[in-house]
Amino acid sequence: MAWVVLVVVAYDHINGTLSLGKSAILLAVVFVIAASLSLITVRLLVKPIETLEQGLLAVSRGQLRPIRYRKSGDEVEFLAQSFNQMIEMLGKQRREIEQHQELLEQRIKQRTEALEESMQHALAASRAKSEFLANMSHELRTPMNGFLGMIELVIDSSLTAEQREQLETAQRSALSLLQLLNDILDLSKIESGRMVLEQIPFNLRLLVKDCVRSHAAKAMQKGVRLVMDVAPEMGSQFVGDPLRVRQILHNLLSNAVKFTSAGQVTVGIRSGEADRDGNLELILTVADTGMGIAEEKLPLIFEKFTQADGSITRRFGGTGLGLAITRKLAEMHGGGVTATSQLEVGSVFRVALKLRPAETAAPAELDAPTREVALAKGRILVVEDNLVNQKVIQGLLKKRGYTTAVSCDGAQALALLESNSFDLVLMDIQMPVLDGLETTRCLRANQRWRELPIIAMTAHAMSGDRDRCLEAGMDEYLTKPINSRELYATIEKYLADVQPDRKPPRPLDSEAPLLDPRFTSSFLPDGSNIVDNMVRLFLQLAPERIERLQQAAHLNEASVVANEAKQVESAATSIAASLVADRARRLEEAAQAQDPAAIRHSLLLLESEIARLSRHNEQALARSAQ
Repeated sequence: MAWVVLVVVAYDHINGTLSLGKSAILLAVVFVIAASLSLITVRLLVKPIETLEQGLLAVSRGQLRPIRYRKSGDEVEFLAQSFNQMIEMLGKQRREIEQHQELLEQRIKQRTEALEESMQHALAASRAKSEFLANMSHELRTPMNGFLGMIELVIDSSLTAEQREQLETAQRSALSLLQLLNDILDLSKIESGRMVLEQIPFNLRLLVKDCVRSHAAKAMQKGVRLVMDVAPEMGSQFVGDPLRVRQILHNLLSNAVKFTSAGQVTVGIRSGEADRDGNLELILTVADTGMGIAEEKLPLIFEKFTQADGSITRRFGGTGLGLAITRKLAEMHGGGVTATSQLEVGSVFRVALKLRPAETAAPAELDAPTREVALAKGRILVVEDNLVNQKVIQGLLKKRGYTTAVSCDGAQALALLESNSFDLVLMDIQMPVLDGLETTRCLRANQRWRELPIIAMTAHAMSGDRDRCLEAGMDEYLTKPINSRELYATIEKYLADVQPDRKPPRPLDSEAPLLDPRFTSSFLPDGSNIVDNMVRLFLQLAPERIERLQQAAHLNEASVVANEAKQVESAATSIAASLVADRARRLEEAAQAQDPAAIRHSLLLLESEIARLSRHNEQALARSAQ
């Protein structure tokens, strides 16, 4: 178009007919036509492309919206249709993905809920198993303590040879049953991760010597020599868990002596290199000349409830737990167990343990003079609710020369300690009225008994029981069935610390007077019945007051407890029952301090003192009637 205008203008200029108006009109026409063509081009080409671009940007932002286009029949329309088809396909795929995701989320939720339910069932089963083991441990150990204790007491008496042999057979059977119980409990504690190794100093040489000595009698009966071979350059003092080290050696020695009918069993110890932490590797070896084990059976012997030959159980007994426990204990010590064997030649078991050398010597056993001092100071309170166990413990202590008194629960023990002096307390844990842990806490809260040796003596032998006893304030922990040697050694250890200048204890039967003699003498001889009437009236009202106190204590109503205790104190003071008044005052102070444990303890003491007053009154009435 511009070219046509240029030609026309040039032609007019050559012919001399150039007109500015004509040229302006031509330029205007050309501009209008060009503008119209541009608008048409933009509408037909550029606008659809911009729309397509906006659609692509929307898709990049996750917005799947179709674009609008004109049906022009050209490539732009085809491109727009293809874009919308792509959008539709993407939308369909997104919906499918969302549905699949929702399905996956539902399945994950269901699986998670099922897993949580399974986990809760597993935890409940684990708790039930632990509870069962704890209860079975207690229920089995309690009668076993009485059984073994009574056998030990009878064996020491005058018996015929036949009777002694029969009792010793029963004792061996009971000890085998106890060993089985201990093995099952140990395996359960190890597998649940609840077994913790102690870190205390001990003499390894003495431990090995003692363990070998304990198997010497059985080896001698079979004609088997028992040899101990410890490297002379090896140290004696180590820090670790002597009970578990002894258990490892005992299991290996027991098997070696059991399966060896001739020859010898050799126990050897050698030391290796120390690691970065200062722990020394010890190699403990038990070699025998026994029946041996087939090479293909060696990997099986360390599996629980498994023995190399099924006939072994019938011929020699056992459950196949000893070596499984030995391996796990060795692994807990940072080591392991290996075995080599040859049929009809013998076996060699090697245990690697990592122990830290001790800087100081382990405590030595008490010498004879120390024991004599301990015996001279031995006034022991036995807190035990089981009648058979009471007789067993009293029999063992009496044989050793100790003076004893017995209480059936913690409340009675506290009352006895109030009115008597003891050098040591043997404390059961599970008792009615007031258990051993709570009783110990009450004793440790009183300055008078803060240093009194308290030894736990319980059938609770699960993991954590020892820690609970020590946290409550006990000094030592013994498990039932009670081993008499361990019992004597523990008692002597603590009684040896008794000071020579300690004041002599009051006799066990010398209780403090229930009523102030100055009060009763003021009515004698003619008015003694007034005292009896006042005491009788107090005792008639006491049950109702005790019931109100118990109810208030149960509901944690400290103010009600304090008020009722004050009334009991006032009434007891009026009849000069000083001990009852003192118990009531302590109960009032505990309520004012809002200490529930102290309230329960003080209330039990108050009940005990009122019961004692009641018994005293009944005895007085019986004497007067006679």
